[in-house]
Amino acid sequence: MSEVIRIGIDLDDTLNNLMDHWLDRYNLIYDDNLKPSDIPVWEISEYVKPECGMKIFKLLEGIFRNLGIQEGAADVVNQLLEKPNVEVYIVSAYYRTACLDKAEWVKEYLPNFPQTNVIFCHPKHLLKLDYLIDDSPYNHRGFDGEYLIFDTAHNQIKEYPELTGMKRFFRWDQIERYFKWKKIL
Repeated sequence: MSEVIRIGIDLDDTLNNLMDHWLDRYNLIYDDNLKPSDIPVWEISEYVKPECGMKIFKLLEGIFRNLGIQEGAADVVNQLLEKPNVEVYIVSAYYRTACLDKAEWVKEYLPNFPQTNVIFCHPKHLLKLDYLIDDSPYNHRGFDGEYLIFDTAHNQIKEYPELTGMKRFFRWDQIERYFKWKKIL
């Protein structure tokens, strides 16, 4: 029997489409026209109107349950779940008011996913994983496994040169091909 491979997958803006919905909510409330492409860094509060500022994070309340899933993500996750030597975990940052909504989202979009494998924590480097698929420009710090960065407007290399050389994925079919190349799928 081969060794178990542990794969962690971030939820927000990796499996789902958080930023689109978050900015829709912000733009409606603050009469703005901010797009994901306008935010090249993780610190979204630097790009919203001054009257919003850190209140941008209050707009996350109640949003997680209603997000869509990235194209191809469910197919890749389900393929990984079928492999007997692969353990898959959804690893998402802990927000007290969002955990239930995030768990319900997983149940709806990935009904075969074991709820016991949904982990809410930060920092993610504390987990013993072989791979972590994530959009954060920071979660690679201290992570011992292979960090696969899911490309978004807010994690561009020019803003985060430490991401240079990391495997960057723009779509889930690219992740699928990579795992097939690694003989995981």
